[in-house]
Amino acid sequence: MKKFPFEHSLWLLAVIAIFSIVLVLPWFTAEAILPYIMLLFIISLAFLYFQSKRLYIEAHNHRNDLVKKINSRSGYDRLIRNIIKHSPDGIIVIDENQQIVFISPKMEKISGYKNEEIIGLKATLFQFEGIKDYPPLTEALFQDKKSPVDKIIENKFKSKSGKEVVVEANCMIVLDDDNYLGIGSLRTKE
Repeated sequence: MKKFPFEHSLWLLAVIAIFSIVLVLPWFTAEAILPYIMLLFIISLAFLYFQSKRLYIEAHNHRNDLVKKINSRSGYDRLIRNIIKHSPDGIIVIDENQQIVFISPKMEKISGYKNEEIIGLKATLFQFEGIKDYPPLTEALFQDKKSPVDKIIENKFKSKSGKEVVVEANCMIVLDDDNYLGIGSLRTKE
């Protein structure tokens, strides 16, 4: 339940005070007190202005702190790690030599391999095969470096246990420090 803001209670109090003064007191007395009530209105208006300005500044500072945190290397890295960690797709990153640079936790689950045991190994370990006239993922990632558009392909590969896994892979190329990285986002077809 939301609290009734303090500044709203000031306005409500001022309106009730004006109505009660005008209704209860004789006109000549109400007329004498009315300037003081108007002064009360002006003071509460000033209070509301400074309160809203303070809230605006706090919100602005919070936003700036958040942007600084995300733009800082550690904040940005943490954000990217969390996105990858919670991605519903398995993510595999391969360099131009077809060596595995990274696999996400979901890809660990799909493939049966842990990230630590597979980094640096050739992606051919998975024995990717194209389905429906699609090339294997390892080839599809680096087919056309000049126009790195996303492409979706179907592939199958062998997991650590030897099980054949059918996936739909969204392939993209990313230029990272003058090196091309192929990123495959894999979703099982089960």
